[in-house]
Amino acid sequence: MVLPSTRDVAAKERGTETSQSRATAQERENIHDMTWTTLLWFVGAVVAGLITFFLCRLLETYLHIRAEELRRSREALGNYEAAVDQLFGDPGTPKSLLSILEIFDKGVDNRYVASYIGRQIFLRGWPPQAEHSAEMIDTAFRDLDRLKENRAHLYQAFRDAIAEGFVAIMLRWPFPARAYAFLSADASRDPVTPARAVASASDHHNGRRVAAA
Repeated sequence: MVLPSTRDVAAKERGTETSQSRATAQERENIHDMTWTTLLWFVGAVVAGLITFFLCRLLETYLHIRAEELRRSREALGNYEAAVDQLFGDPGTPKSLLSILEIFDKGVDNRYVASYIGRQIFLRGWPPQAEHSAEMIDTAFRDLDRLKENRAHLYQAFRDAIAEGFVAIMLRWPFPARAYAFLSADASRDPVTPARAVASASDHHNGRRVAAA
């Protein structure tokens, strides 16, 4: 039996130590990689959670706003219809004012009219000008000024009809509602301006229909 020499034993021990050292270094590297991977996953999960939370709150806020806009639109529509019934039921209402209300009545349920007004607010400023209906509107508001003197209840009913009808038109759909938010209370309550806006949108809508025909 040949015993290994001292040199062979030392070499073998050094090889074993080298292998163990390499294994230990590899383990440290694996642990380091796992730590960074875990940390990245954790940070990613936190960021994703924050983004999801923010988007959910944003959606919740938007839905709350839309619900309030639709509630106000329905309320305005009821007020508009009551004022219109009063005006059409009173023989003292000038026909020029009734013509304006007929235009408004067609615009209340017309999404194109509301969207057109919204685009005018965003792109061209306020107020828009009616083209074909301009003379009729001027006549109507001269008659409205005369009503203020002797038929104050009809004067107020017409102002309410225009103001509430305009709210009903603009808040019914999302895009016009965003545009309506840019208007001041005075701009939307003044009956001349909303009347011109709806007449302008109706002119444009009727022109498109004629061109299509």
